Amino acid sequence: MSTQQAKMLVRLRQARMEGAARDLAAARKASMEADGALATATTQAEAADATLADDRAQLGADLANASTRLALVERSLFAQAVARSAANDAAEALRLCTIAEDERRHAMIRAQARHDVLADHAATLHRRAEAQREEQAAAEIDDSRRRPQ
Repeated sequence: MSTQQAKMLVRLRQARMEGAARDLAAARKASMEADGALATATTQAEAADATLADDRAQLGADLANASTRLALVERSLFAQAVARSAANDAAEALRLCTIAEDERRHAMIRAQARHDVLADHAATLHRRAEAQREEQAAAEIDDSRRRPQ
């Protein structure tokens, strides 16, 4: 492999490594957004739990309006179920985002390692080529000194 080819491969690996870094950043952002969505959904589920408990307490305290209070309890039960479902969905989304982020992190590590190995190899090739050029120049100088003029 020539030094020119090695340099081109290093640039290619650099581009792939930068792409992996962008993918990792996007995955981190998605994980942070999923974490925020989970926090919001959990807060809403807790609020629905509190509303349900309050409606049940009011049902027991106000038996004269039992049918209205029972309808409020049923509505609160439905709202609680929806909120819990949303919280479960958000937890699953966070789990999937975390898995994707881990995969992107591993891809970034592999890309970095491949780049580093190739960059080291290219540097070695460059040093060898430079040493050969220096040896050739020294040999040419020696030959020119040995030639009779």
